[in-house]
Amino acid sequence: MSTATPRNPSISAVKRAIGSSMDFSVGVDVDAWVGCPECNQILPVPTQLFEAYFLTGRAPCPRCEVALDWWSVVRASTRQAFPSSALMLAGAETRMFRTTLGVDERKEIAFSDYGIPEEAEIIRVNLTSNGSALPHIHLGNEPFREPFPNRIFVRGQKAGDLPGDGPLVVSVTWFARGPTDSSIRHLVEAARHYEAMRFDAVVLPANIAVEAKLGPVVHDALTGFCGRDRLRSFLNDAATYSHQLNIVVPMIAALVQAPRLPEEIAGILNRLRGLRNDVVHKGSCNQQSQDDAADYITAALFGIQYSALLQKLVDEARRSGKLPYPARAGTSP
Repeated sequence: MSTATPRNPSISAVKRAIGSSMDFSVGVDVDAWVGCPECNQILPVPTQLFEAYFLTGRAPCPRCEVALDWWSVVRASTRQAFPSSALMLAGAETRMFRTTLGVDERKEIAFSDYGIPEEAEIIRVNLTSNGSALPHIHLGNEPFREPFPNRIFVRGQKAGDLPGDGPLVVSVTWFARGPTDSSIRHLVEAARHYEAMRFDAVVLPANIAVEAKLGPVVHDALTGFCGRDRLRSFLNDAATYSHQLNIVVPMIAALVQAPRLPEEIAGILNRLRGLRNDVVHKGSCNQQSQDDAADYITAALFGIQYSALLQKLVDEARRSGKLPYPARAGTSP
């Protein structure tokens, strides 16, 4: 099997992958993707490929059907840092749409007109002329604003041989917070730090993202073994995150006949946990490289996906009688 690094596809390749017949005038969603090292095609990143990897150690390429080391493929894509790729893998969304912009034309572009929620946090905006005038964004007297506005004003400028009467392609990467998406929200925050090259800042949100997803699975799996108060005390005072990751989760996996979290991923999550402790208790951690930060984000993503698989298998084990149901309030020991 080839170990070559997958090539980064161009925007045009992304457009071809999501379908040339789609209407860019109203907006097209661009899914998270990675590159196959065998056929160099763009691959989607569905949950099923993560599950296949955890269950068999490989995931089949949907294009060429070669069995891939899915961990290595996703990590390589994150390390390459193609614009917005880490953000999209983490859970941010990207939408592309087409408009027009003439020479000396001043135009307002409201992202909500193209299907992006008003409340969305705008993370990245790309304006590419496909024959339009060269776009210049008007930012007033605050050239760098946080959060980025959900509408922009642009003015077209004559540039070289651009005719000025063709389309302007706009790509917007965004994230809308919800009441139940704490894990994804923190992973997106880690990816934002990564793409801004604040590699040390990746540590806290990446660790929180995994802990926030894994903790509820552990709690649910153990609810049938003791009362609510005793379980809370156990998880808060005895089996803290380190013990959950290294002892309790493998025990639960054995009980429900789930695969264990791969050793390399567990090792990176443990390293991430140690760095998190350094930040919390000492105020900082050792300087982290780009590859380090990419590994933390990728391991956190795989930790989240593993937690989802483990939850599914816990539910199946409970229905089949392999795990006890939680006792009714007041009746459990």
